[in-house]
Amino acid sequence: MAFLTVYILALIKTKSVNSSEIATALNPCAKKESNQRRIENFFAHQDISHEVVALLILAILPTRKYRISIDRTNWKYGKTDINILMLCVNYMGIGIPVYWICLEKRGNSNTSERVELLDAFISLFGQKRIKYLLADREFVGEEWFKYLKRRKIPFYIRIRENFHLQDFDAKLRVKFLFDRPSPGVYRGGRVCGVKLNVVGRRLSKKECEEENEEMLIVVTNEPVGDPAEALKTYKQRWEVETLFRAYKRKGFNLESTHITDPGRIRKLVALLSLALVWCYKMGVKYDACYEPIEVKKHGYKQYSYVKYGLDVLCNILFGLTMKRTEFSNAVILFTMKGFENSLSGLIENSA
Repeated sequence: MAFLTVYILALIKTKSVNSSEIATALNPCAKKESNQRRIENFFAHQDISHEVVALLILAILPTRKYRISIDRTNWKYGKTDINILMLCVNYMGIGIPVYWICLEKRGNSNTSERVELLDAFISLFGQKRIKYLLADREFVGEEWFKYLKRRKIPFYIRIRENFHLQDFDAKLRVKFLFDRPSPGVYRGGRVCGVKLNVVGRRLSKKECEEENEEMLIVVTNEPVGDPAEALKTYKQRWEVETLFRAYKRKGFNLESTHITDPGRIRKLVALLSLALVWCYKMGVKYDACYEPIEVKKHGYKQYSYVKYGLDVLCNILFGLTMKRTEFSNAVILFTMKGFENSLSGLIENSA
């Protein structure tokens, strides 16, 4: 337990998952080499209950119905591909990771891997806690759509413009359904052999340059009244992109890790997720109660809640002798609502 605490604090102080950097901040009274061995021993021999991590993370969030996203992040270390499939809860502008698996391969996930994540979530929280699922163009296919419908999970999933829609004997590419910038809807056609509603619109010139496609087309198993609202719902998927930025270049530099073993990567992401939630809560608190984040001319905040909270916590930790009250308040913020009960079960096998 003590190691978990100091490791998360070191993650925040160094803004990095690189073991060599974390070792410099783990225990200032020990040699760096000794800290490095503690880190290596933890990842080699300590088991973490990922179910308890999921319970802990969602206990901290006040919402009862979850908007969930499924997405994938990948990078390469040397000759090794690191490929993580994640299920996140979308909350106030960011995706909060709840479940994840390492794909021991390059490229896209398959239906069985996605089902593994969703079944794990449902077994712990229940299907009725899912408001809807959001996913990008990778997450399509007949078996996948049928699974979501069978599980009664509402979804909004983007498809490529070269997909075909079949209605009775007619078959055409979906891009020809939407030739205007205003949103439209086609109800009840079959996409990938599954009866769905299709909404879409033509993208602006600027959007085309960013998306590398001319259309935004989304399929859903939900009734569609206003197609603009359906597209607006799908676009909440950007919150998971905020997560990946916070994990990587605008936060903890996840790609700087030298860890490649899938089991150890899962542990690292678990600890990183706890640190991220703490930073996020701190960012929201300080933005609301102390010093608001500057809003730029384009209407967006200068930086994310995670980045703000990370900077605030770093400032507190580096000045701990003078900021004990601020640190105590930060710990209280993170330990509210269910933390104490969940934390005791976090580690299954004591070191």
